[in-house]
Amino acid sequence: MGPEPPGPAGRRRQPRPRGRGRGHPAALPAGDLAAGDRTGRTAHACRRALPRQRGDPPGWWSPRRLRLPRSPRRPAGRPLVGPAPPAAARDHAAADARLVTRVVISGASGNIGSALVPALLASGHHPVALARRPPREADGAEWVRADLSTPDGQQALTRALRGADAYVHLAWPLQPMRRPGLLHDRGPRMLLPCVAAALEAGVGKVVHLSSVAAYAPGSGGERVDETWPLEGAADSPYARGKVLGERRLDVLARSRSALDRVAVLRPCLVGQRRAGAQMARYGLPAVLAATRAVRHLPWVPRADGFALQMVHSDDVARAVVASIEQDASGPFNLAGEGTLGGREIARALGARPVRLPRGLPRLAAAAAWHTHLGPLDPTWVDMAAQAPLMVTGRARSVLGWRPEHPAVDVLREVVDGMRSGAGGASAALRPAGSDSEARGWTSLGSVARRSMT
Repeated sequence: MGPEPPGPAGRRRQPRPRGRGRGHPAALPAGDLAAGDRTGRTAHACRRALPRQRGDPPGWWSPRRLRLPRSPRRPAGRPLVGPAPPAAARDHAAADARLVTRVVISGASGNIGSALVPALLASGHHPVALARRPPREADGAEWVRADLSTPDGQQALTRALRGADAYVHLAWPLQPMRRPGLLHDRGPRMLLPCVAAALEAGVGKVVHLSSVAAYAPGSGGERVDETWPLEGAADSPYARGKVLGERRLDVLARSRSALDRVAVLRPCLVGQRRAGAQMARYGLPAVLAATRAVRHLPWVPRADGFALQMVHSDDVARAVVASIEQDASGPFNLAGEGTLGGREIARALGARPVRLPRGLPRLAAAAAWHTHLGPLDPTWVDMAAQAPLMVTGRARSVLGWRPEHPAVDVLREVVDGMRSGAGGASAALRPAGSDSEARGWTSLGSVARRSMT
């Protein structure tokens, strides 16, 4: 006869499963959004790191907006991908790439979205494209009309995210620059609820398009990687918005143990031919943009030490697709080969470079801005002059990404598009000479206050 089984008093209590404590894999830092920053900023630290500036709308950094419900647990079996994943992790992600089929895109009708939708279709994915004004022509994607700044738009996003494998956030307006409060509401403030909805829906990958403008100003033409401080140009609302968006996203991802599910792409100036008319509307007075006066520029200003990077929209789209298929996380710099100085810009425009006193281009932009003759905030001139040059080694090693278009070719495409008034099928990329544009430049009001497109 064997030993008697222990009674109730002799039973050993089974240990409870450990939660997501310090030793849990989901609590380990992997692919921080700000590479090298392991501090785990709270909402209060985020507010201190980005103090309120003069002219900012009230409540723009309120930490109460960060109190969002927790998302479901990370799907079992999804690997944690760090800043430099081993070959085995990359192979595992590539094997699972075929499972990623439904990709939801916000702001899909703009410069980058117009390249991303066909890139996803070509890779065998099913894009669900959200836009305030979808294009009339069908392109094989599933288009959803949604204004994400409204409750109805957020509900449309929630419905689109059901069963989605990835979410790409492109919604970030540039105009009207004379209404910074509106741009803030539809930029960094709108980012968090959209990403929170994606995480709440159990989406496996979130990709946010940030910008080189989020970086602290460079000095001496040095090249920077993803560990460069995120400070932005102090007087630029656009740069401060990009910094705030990334920091809020970092706080949200840490609170959900979802750092391994979020990738942030930081491209330099993005261009393509069919964005030529749009870029002319954003950067030139309305009369000059509508008449395509960029054809006849006799000279362009030249500044010593000025260098600019550009990247093609198609190359950015390929990086987005790669980050989804490779299940990569963390920040990635994106830039085309080569840099553009005054000589290269003048050569692309067919103009003569002229050396001007330091600061004169900024004064000219400020004069056009304050007299309501130009739509471009002069802080964009400061931002272009102060932006650091980026290295793209991490995107090349982790994503296997290589730019196919050199920077000088991107510039030539954009200039050709501006001269010909090229555009696309969407309202945001409408070509020059359209009825809405003709009505716009004939009234002084539209010269001073551009629309959201």
